[in-house]
Amino acid sequence: MVKKAGGASFLRNVGVLTIGNLFSQGINIAGIMLLSHVYSPENFGLYAVVFGLAAIVGAVSSLRLEMTILLPRRENLALSGLVLSVIASLVINLAFLAVLSGLILAGKASEALLYSAPVALMLSIINISAFLQNRRSQYYRTSMVQIFKSLIFVIVSYLFAGTALDSQGLMIGLLMSVAIPGLALMLMDFREEGLYSNRHSKRLLRYWFAKNIRFLKYTTPAVLVNNLAMQLPVFALSALFGSSAAGYYSMISRLLMGPVTLVSGAVNRVYMRVVAEKIASGEPVFPFTFNLFRKFLYVSIVGGAFLTIGLDFELLELFFGQSWSDIDTLAMIMVPVFLTAFIAKSIAGFAVLGKNREGLSYQVLLLLATGLAILAAHNVSNELGHVFVAISAALTICYMTQAVSILSISRRLDLKGV
Repeated sequence: MVKKAGGASFLRNVGVLTIGNLFSQGINIAGIMLLSHVYSPENFGLYAVVFGLAAIVGAVSSLRLEMTILLPRRENLALSGLVLSVIASLVINLAFLAVLSGLILAGKASEALLYSAPVALMLSIINISAFLQNRRSQYYRTSMVQIFKSLIFVIVSYLFAGTALDSQGLMIGLLMSVAIPGLALMLMDFREEGLYSNRHSKRLLRYWFAKNIRFLKYTTPAVLVNNLAMQLPVFALSALFGSSAAGYYSMISRLLMGPVTLVSGAVNRVYMRVVAEKIASGEPVFPFTFNLFRKFLYVSIVGGAFLTIGLDFELLELFFGQSWSDIDTLAMIMVPVFLTAFIAKSIAGFAVLGKNREGLSYQVLLLLATGLAILAAHNVSNELGHVFVAISAALTICYMTQAVSILSISRRLDLKGV
């Protein structure tokens, strides 16, 4: 049953997600500090490549049909969205596993990349379940999943450090951290929703797929390009500068994007549902969107100032050890990305505003800007710091472009009386 979200319920739901993410990020940060003493930047670089590949495939393997779970008032249509997204995820991830296996057997890919396939499937299942929980306003489940993922990753990774499987410890931790909650969600959430029942109408499934084909045409490519852009620095740094450079970037991204995931990610989950309800009821969207933008602008400026001061005192090296001696300098370069992503990710929602084409255009811009920045920096200088400057500048400009575009679109929708 879809529940209407007013101001009080919005804050309550955001609070539940924020608290859950707070514990999750706290475990992540503490765990990373612990793991950084038993795993090298090279280990984290290999882990980043495996996770990056899984994140790309996992994000698009459902063809983004899980977003249609939020749209209808009728429960049978929401169930159709769930069924379609799960079927797509299973088929595409099995194909991904087959391709990876073929490349590994042919000697054209590392065996470590094989972890990407099951991780991608479980990431997709967890994401589909999150949309189902969003529809039911069961945000506590979403929070608990994040907490358990973080705990399992840290514990399993640490247990495998120093063993015969030391080089694969982080990948094993990653796999267990998504497989255990993913399988649990399949047993609980999907069963409760009736996924395993025999009451699915093929005619209804075809109708719902055809009605929402725009997600396949625009939203899926947009998410694919977005994830490619987000993971491109990891792949490029690993190829051009080695696993250590990729490990630095991965570690800094986890640390700086922690607050973004903590607050902006929680807000955006609820933001998309509230905006969908406002559009359906003919209420204005821009005032609500602009109010969030303004608040996050203030918070990001203050947070960025404190973060810069801490990095200037080389606090990260103090916690991570001398094997991570360049982490503070490189992290300070990425602070503007943190500031702008903090704002943009809170109001991200091209699809829910009905602007899938604009969303795809923005993601293509993000991919091209990031790729060109890395190539230009590499041709000019082999200094890792210079490459980080280029990446930071490209991502900062793109995130601000996204935020301004969302504000402009929501304003135009209100003027049209949508």
